Amino acid sequence: MSKNSFLARLTALTMIMGLTACVTNSGTVDTSGQSIKLEKKGKFVPTDSHFNTFIFLKPSPFYETQTVERDNGSVWTEYVGSFPKELVIQIKHANTVWYTPKSEERMLILDNFKQEFPNAAIVFTDKDYKKIDQLSPRIKGWIASNEKCNAGYVAKRLKTIGEARNDIGYSDTLVKFMSCGDAMTVSPAQFVQKIGLISDSEERIVAQKYKAIDFALTEEQEAMVIAINWPKVLEDQSGYLVLKKAHDDMQDFTTNFEAAKTSCQGTFKTNDMSGWSGTWTLSCLNGSNASGEWTKLGDDKGKSAIGKDSKGRDVFFRFKNI
Repeated sequence: MSKNSFLARLTALTMIMGLTACVTNSGTVDTSGQSIKLEKKGKFVPTDSHFNTFIFLKPSPFYETQTVERDNGSVWTEYVGSFPKELVIQIKHANTVWYTPKSEERMLILDNFKQEFPNAAIVFTDKDYKKIDQLSPRIKGWIASNEKCNAGYVAKRLKTIGEARNDIGYSDTLVKFMSCGDAMTVSPAQFVQKIGLISDSEERIVAQKYKAIDFALTEEQEAMVIAINWPKVLEDQSGYLVLKKAHDDMQDFTTNFEAAKTSCQGTFKTNDMSGWSGTWTLSCLNGSNASGEWTKLGDDKGKSAIGKDSKGRDVFFRFKNI
């Protein structure tokens, strides 16, 4: 996956998510002086998620995922992101402990919610915010919603109450999300009510939803966005392009155009050692085929490709890293 990917930039900014930390001579610690050991555990497929997140998302092979573990699993954080649909979901779950009443009180302060979303003042107005303060299921925080975007930042109890005397059901999870596309299939209010640890039945539902989708991106793959103009085939369409592992001077790729409900496969071949130009081929599920030449645009602007299909029609597309 590209180092400049949407989710990579996100996790670099929000690795700790809601946890104020500082650095001392003994390492990274939180505000109480406790050691913080954070470790990226890598990407995960929907059925391997600890949570039922993907129940509430439209199936797609292009969600980016990342897991971060704190202190050998005492806190487990999962990230799900998508661009250009502009979806971000972060769930931080404390496996053995829970948050204090003061922590929950801070979640009910609207200014704290707004600080989690730098663009909140641009996206939302005062009428868009709604406080959630309920006991069962225990949820403390805020959501925001309008015709453009949905967002939320709440503390919630996911674990069943244990045998510990002092466990009276305080929140054990922070859920933070923002969606300005159509990836989410439920409202923000429904999402915060239903999000939880994934059950066996929910795992089967997710497995069925993703049965026909090649979701996993290996470390040798790279996701890009593509805009194409192919008369009578893919006119002014946009979608995703996934570059697969290179072999010699050639790379295979797949594309997915959700609006046109089709996908294509192809190859890129590099003509010179600089990697600045080459040739391409493209074959789509509807039987259309095309080929041509591509060239880099420079300054991280991606690549441009031109060519013709089997019927002599001009084909043009551009693609760049997410």
